[in-house]
Amino acid sequence: STRCSVFSELEHPLDASGAWHFPPHALYVEALVRCVQQRLQLEDSCLVIAVILLERLMLLVWEREGPIMTIKTWRSVLLTAILLACKLLYDEKVFLHDFQSALPELDLRHLGDTE
Repeated sequence: STRCSVFSELEHPLDASGAWHFPPHALYVEALVRCVQQRLQLEDSCLVIAVILLERLMLLVWEREGPIMTIKTWRSVLLTAILLACKLLYDEKVFLHDFQSALPELDLRHLGDTE
């Protein structure tokens, strides 16, 4: 769908790895989440909130447009959920720049559109 294309790595690749060409292995997903958690020094509760946001998003979008979590979108959707969870959990302002600084190997410029 057009609205969900902002998450698509076909249009907005996060890096040159081509990871979005193949279904992710659970260990790869966990490694990405742990990397983000360590570099941004996030509490576990932030990740719990991100999972809740992901579940709600998937249910809402599924009813209207079909699946949002696909091979081409899962990393962008996941990182956006973590970013929004940080904004909900922490009193201080969280900026996309914080994520870009902590994850310089990823091109996160388009995530501002996903928020």
